[in-house]
Amino acid sequence: MMLRPVHLRFINLVLGISFIILLIILLTSLFEIQDLPSEEGSLNCKLKGKSFDQKIDLDTLFSSPFYTLQKAQVSFELPDLRNLLFFYGINRRPDAPFDKKLLFIGIKGTQDVYFVRSDEPVYLTQDPAIVNRWLIAKDGNTTPLWAIFSPSGNKLSVSLFMHDEKKQVVDKPDHLHHFILDESQNAMPRVGIENWFIDDVRVDASLLLKQKAQWFGKDEFLNEVGIDEYEEYTDKERLQFFDGDSNYYCYVTEGSCLIFEDSKWHVVDPDEDTRKLSVLVVRKIDDKVLSFDIWSPDGKFKISYDLPKSHKPEFDPSRFNIRLVGARSKKEWIVTIAGKRTTLNVDDWLLFKGDGWEKISTSEQLDAYIRGDLPGHLLILEGTEKISNDTCLVGTLFDDTRSKKTPVAIQPFHGWSKEFSRDSNGKGKKED
Repeated sequence: MMLRPVHLRFINLVLGISFIILLIILLTSLFEIQDLPSEEGSLNCKLKGKSFDQKIDLDTLFSSPFYTLQKAQVSFELPDLRNLLFFYGINRRPDAPFDKKLLFIGIKGTQDVYFVRSDEPVYLTQDPAIVNRWLIAKDGNTTPLWAIFSPSGNKLSVSLFMHDEKKQVVDKPDHLHHFILDESQNAMPRVGIENWFIDDVRVDASLLLKQKAQWFGKDEFLNEVGIDEYEEYTDKERLQFFDGDSNYYCYVTEGSCLIFEDSKWHVVDPDEDTRKLSVLVVRKIDDKVLSFDIWSPDGKFKISYDLPKSHKPEFDPSRFNIRLVGARSKKEWIVTIAGKRTTLNVDDWLLFKGDGWEKISTSEQLDAYIRGDLPGHLLILEGTEKISNDTCLVGTLFDDTRSKKTPVAIQPFHGWSKEFSRDSNGKGKKED
């Protein structure tokens, strides 16, 4: 502020009056001095033109208001930040560090969200543009005011500290030094979510729709057959995605984590290497819905998805019209499929796709079927049984999603039927 002449005159007047008062006090003290022995700490002087002893009382001098004013100190107190900070939660990604949690802190009056580590000093600075607004200082900048945040469940413990002019720590008053913040019920501002991409695809509520995600249930084929090389996939839900060229599959349970690499989702164990990537987490599975959460790499953003279970029409055996004609041996039987005669062994695997069929007889074909490169309905023959006085070929039919299995029987001259089940002794019988 620029000083005007009127201000200078006022200051000079105050200084003059102060000097006069000080002079009067000093003169008064000189004339009121009483004689005391020198060993008691008094000061004797001779005044010019007078013939008497005088004493200056040091206690009186040091207790004067002017000396006291010079010795006064400024008292520092912590600012009140209880209603200026928001706790938006913590990074709950499954691969987040357990010891140093990433917290999301907001400031009243702004849309900014700050990422801070728990149990570490977080420095604050005043906003130069707005009174009583504090901002979190940029990384590496220290200030006289700092806080330490410690989360516990849905609450955040805040400990506030400050340095005074002598670098002494100020932690008073107590109610401003330590206080608790509840996790905000308001949604965290999503500033920057529009810049969240996986490869070249923006992450939003339609991500799984864009990737044509489908879920039909568990892979009953692997559960039934129990192939050692694919044991890790047994009793898991089979997810189908589309990578732009063909379908591919992932096997998941509740808590499974998937990352997107090479244009496909892959099930992984969460660790340090996955923290820099977006991660898709299976949150919940019930009979009708499979629920996901997808997390941004920093854990700031999360989008939830519900994927309903898909259904396909039942397989119609009459499309292929398999009939049992006769037997060459106990293991080799003569059949007609779609009017064409062929032979089948009692342990053959038949794959029906489109209007054709083929036998699965090599490991390459089996691997292709398990990967989903050979889709279709699979009939696994399991032997022969007596049904209504007829010897029939029996087996299990898996639909093209591999989520349903049905026992079937191929009867002499009557085609095959799904109207078939086994009794408690494993014997076949025709259902009424």
